[in-house]
Amino acid sequence: MSLSKRVKISTGVSLLVAWELFYYSRLFAADDPSHLKRALNGLGEFQVWRGFEVMLIELLVAFVIGGGLGFVLGLVTKNSSWLTDATVRFLRIGLWVPFLLFWALPVWPGKEGSRYEPIIWAWIAGVTAVALATCYHYLIVLTPSNSRIDRAVARGLVRKTALLQALFISIISQVWLWDFGWLRYSISPGHVPVTYVGFILSLSFLWIIERAAGPGFEDAATLRVVVLGEQLAANRGRSLIGVICLTILTLLIWQFLSAIPRVQSIISSPVEVLQRAYGLVIRGERIPPIETTIWYHFAISLAELIGGLFLSVTAAVLVTLSLRSANRSRAWFFRILPFTNLVPILLPFLALHWGVVGFWLVVAFVAFVTFFPSAQAMWALRDKSRLCQVLMGVDDALPFAFVGLLFGGVWGTSNGLPFLILAAQTSNRIADGIALSLLAVVLLIAFSSIIRNVLKRCYF
Repeated sequence: MSLSKRVKISTGVSLLVAWELFYYSRLFAADDPSHLKRALNGLGEFQVWRGFEVMLIELLVAFVIGGGLGFVLGLVTKNSSWLTDATVRFLRIGLWVPFLLFWALPVWPGKEGSRYEPIIWAWIAGVTAVALATCYHYLIVLTPSNSRIDRAVARGLVRKTALLQALFISIISQVWLWDFGWLRYSISPGHVPVTYVGFILSLSFLWIIERAAGPGFEDAATLRVVVLGEQLAANRGRSLIGVICLTILTLLIWQFLSAIPRVQSIISSPVEVLQRAYGLVIRGERIPPIETTIWYHFAISLAELIGGLFLSVTAAVLVTLSLRSANRSRAWFFRILPFTNLVPILLPFLALHWGVVGFWLVVAFVAFVTFFPSAQAMWALRDKSRLCQVLMGVDDALPFAFVGLLFGGVWGTSNGLPFLILAAQTSNRIADGIALSLLAVVLLIAFSSIIRNVLKRCYF
């Protein structure tokens, strides 16, 4: 047996022993539902397997249809260098809009008699998210201008990105599906085993993706350096005009869709959303029955973002330092680190069973989902200064942080941006909810742009 296999087996056994000792250390009773023996009972839960069947189908639909659409969009766009630069700049943040906007739409968790409508809408969100991500990564690694990138590695990265984005949206949409998903049962009292099984099965999906598609941790980090250098060196004034044109086109499509009778009850028009954004931000209007203005809730959400990013980036700094000094075990770390990607966003659900809600629960969601992107970005820039690494780690983690903020803010919070969006959504104030979601997108663009400008001026 090779050394790496012995290390993996020893690590797994050590974790199981640590788990057992943890629950026999009088911190929790041995018959606690989180105990290892009780956790195994979750494998017999019918709802778990039904929910994972729905999740797997959504993942495959999003990957096949969304990946195909994204590939076609990339093929059409790459023939024009001006359009390619504009699309890349537009989609760098735009590809995350489905993750942030869907929370405001009154299509989840499903109304009485809605039957399969929540599944259809979740599929639409998944296909859109994967299509945008596939197109973006196709354009940044497979266009003729990126001749320095190995074609086989680049194709693997695009394929792997599409699969990971499909997995991520299928995990997030467990909240949107609710009755059809497995997450509903994992947070019910006494159903901690379902949480463990959900995490393990999601981790299994991630393991299959890591084994079957795309470059590993170090190859992806190397690609990140090449892509970042080219993006920061691009003619931003030239691409800005294209971004404005794409934004106008998106608004026109939005206006057209909102005029369709069947869609009017789901999506408000851009004019109405902008009016509500002006009222909420400038005039200080409130969302009934909430008595506080949005600035109070934005301050709380900002504190949650900062807290989660501080924890994850600190952990990423420690990991990067360990990787630089661990020459002999570095390859083993590279095999383990990809399993900290995306799926750990499910771990804070264990805290719900222990009574943890509110601010620190949301901080945990943000921290768990942002560790991997920040660690990979910092390792990619390991030859730069520590401050440059931290800034790049924060920039790459920001979109995940906002997704984690909304995903975590659903559970037991009575303030913050997610609370406002849910209040608007449940009271059918569609324009208010969409306006708040788009304000989150604007904040994401602003924070990322500031960091990018600092990196370009100081380090590239």
